[in-house]
Amino acid sequence: MPKISPILGFSLGQIVDRTTGKRLMPSSRDTEGNIIPISGYGSTGKQLLNTLCNEMYEGLSQLTNDQGGYQETIDTLTQIYREVSTQTFYTLGGKKVSDFIPLVIGQGAFSQSLLTFKTGSTSNQFKQAIFRSGTNSSIPKGNTAIKGITQAIFNFAEGLDYSLFEMKQAALFGNFDVIAAKEKSRKAMYDQGLQQAAFVGMPEFGNEFMGLINQNLAAYDEYVPVDTGILLDTPISLMNEVDINNLVGTWILQYYKNTNYTTKPTDLVMPTSDYFGLDKYITPAFPLENSSRRTILEKAFKAQTGNANFMIHESIYNQADQANEFDTGLTKDRYVLYNKNSDSLKMLLPVPYTVTLANTVNGYNWENVAYGQISGVQATRPLELQYFDLP
Repeated sequence: MPKISPILGFSLGQIVDRTTGKRLMPSSRDTEGNIIPISGYGSTGKQLLNTLCNEMYEGLSQLTNDQGGYQETIDTLTQIYREVSTQTFYTLGGKKVSDFIPLVIGQGAFSQSLLTFKTGSTSNQFKQAIFRSGTNSSIPKGNTAIKGITQAIFNFAEGLDYSLFEMKQAALFGNFDVIAAKEKSRKAMYDQGLQQAAFVGMPEFGNEFMGLINQNLAAYDEYVPVDTGILLDTPISLMNEVDINNLVGTWILQYYKNTNYTTKPTDLVMPTSDYFGLDKYITPAFPLENSSRRTILEKAFKAQTGNANFMIHESIYNQADQANEFDTGLTKDRYVLYNKNSDSLKMLLPVPYTVTLANTVNGYNWENVAYGQISGVQATRPLELQYFDLP
């Protein structure tokens, strides 16, 4: 604690002369109750003020430089780490991974796999359960088929260390760049990796870790082949208004038919290169309002799906010319039409990005670990995820 003057005492902002008991600051009163400012004490008042300032400075300096002061500063650093490492998702074109894919966070923490049950009705047709009164008819039994789908869970862990010198220097100069930069770098690595894994999976783990744009749909029992080549033969940014409306109608009908007329898509992810070309007007010489290809495409999807919230996204991962950069395996530009619903597809984060408190075994080297768990994208209803590739 700072030293307290043997002459001056502190009490809620007041200064008291301990020899007389008189309050000297912020003011005192004469025998008639009138306020006397400290300047009224003449040279004695100025001397007392100088003594106070010197002793406050000495006490604060002592507090800053003793070991207890450093300990408090280290605790402050720990709090800063937590703020830097707050769970967020890396943005893509101003959007988050969760804008593309439903994320299930916190379920099945520390498990090696997560089992999802898929159900379907195997009951008789409705008309077989209809009969006339007075008819001796056996009652048909309804039933439900249950299928378990196992999703592999993968662990993430990345350590980080720093020395006592780095902590002392950060505490001394109030500069947290050295340590905070390490934390931010690790978090950025995680966010970027999570983004890429969500779109293209991790090929080294095969079908256990697939992304949104490269699911092995043919491996699913329900798979229905789609001849996408005849549905898209030129980039949408080069189509006219009639072609765009015809394309959307064909896609929606194909999607609706493949899902046995039960589901319509909610989202489209298209290559970035084609997406940015949509802002061109159909007739450049007459740039009328709402006549860009983007507006026409959005209106067509919203009208033909009956969904005013239908979303069109862009992704560089969908471009074939980026296949080597991101190990996507694509040989053609890919357009992904799907139902953004956790019952249809999802990505699991059983343990979100978490950082342990820094610790040391020798008092000099400090270390913490960031850890978490993730999965690939699971297509629970694969028929609601359809790919259309540009020849």
